[in-house]
Amino acid sequence: MSKVYIVEAHFDDPSSSWWSTIGLFTDEQIAKEYSEKWNLFFTENEKIFDIPKNFQSQCYDSYDGQSYISWFESDEYYELISDFKDIRYFNEITITEFDLNTEIFIDCVKSINSDRMLNLMNQWNRNYKINELIK
Repeated sequence: MSKVYIVEAHFDDPSSSWWSTIGLFTDEQIAKEYSEKWNLFFTENEKIFDIPKNFQSQCYDSYDGQSYISWFESDEYYELISDFKDIRYFNEITITEFDLNTEIFIDCVKSINSDRMLNLMNQWNRNYKINELIK
């Protein structure tokens, strides 16, 4: 049976998780090459969040005296996060193998649905298949 390899980049920020599909490949070696390519992209570019050599902490008056804004509290840092969110919150690249011409929906949603929902989906799917055979 033919296989397809899905390469995805996964991201996690403090409030959510998401992924982006990098590509679909029928050759596992090509999938690994693209996985390595984009993993390298994200890890090499993490340095854009490093404290710049010319960064000057800003002083401001606060209710308890003077306080300083660190790099991680600065407008420049937040602007970088806004512009390069995927780099900042990159988690990993995954390769998932699937058989072609195979329904995978129920298997893919197992981890995010309740047992009752999965039972309903399985029953409906079974009934659908029976009705297709009867036609």
